[in-house]
Amino acid sequence: MKFEYLRQAVDKAKANAEKYTALYENAYTGYFTIGTNGKIFWLNQSGARMLGRERSKLVNKHFSSYITLDTLAVFKYFFLKVFRTRSKESCEARMIIAGNPAIYVLIEGILTEDEHKCLITLVDITKRKHAEEMVLLKANELKQINDLVEVSDLQMNELKKEINLLLHKLGEKEKFTVIN
Repeated sequence: MKFEYLRQAVDKAKANAEKYTALYENAYTGYFTIGTNGKIFWLNQSGARMLGRERSKLVNKHFSSYITLDTLAVFKYFFLKVFRTRSKESCEARMIIAGNPAIYVLIEGILTEDEHKCLITLVDITKRKHAEEMVLLKANELKQINDLVEVSDLQMNELKKEINLLLHKLGEKEKFTVIN
């Protein structure tokens, strides 16, 4: 009876471990464990897929070597803060992807209990960043159009003034309303 209870407990523990391992490995988010030296200690399959490399080729590599130069300072500051503040930190960076364009990522990190490693999550935010860039582009286009309309309105008003002045000189009645 005791052995049956223990066997059921072991089976349940194995099933739970398999479930959580599958969840961890196939999550939408890339999970990384990084040492104080900046080297990747462990990562899930999603993290490897995000970087376009095999997991075995990423372990013991410097995580920062996959950050683009234009966002490297932001990442290094984030990494230092994780170890200094011992609280959850985040930043946005771009990462180099094997054979593909760089991606934008949201990086969140927190120190492990032993304080010699940090746990990092990566979420691909490339689509969001491209949408933000498109919104900014459209906003700039609208501003340019608005500026052109304002200039056109001013020019039109000046033209109306000149026509009204000429009409007045000719003894005619002014035909246009002018905004002062």
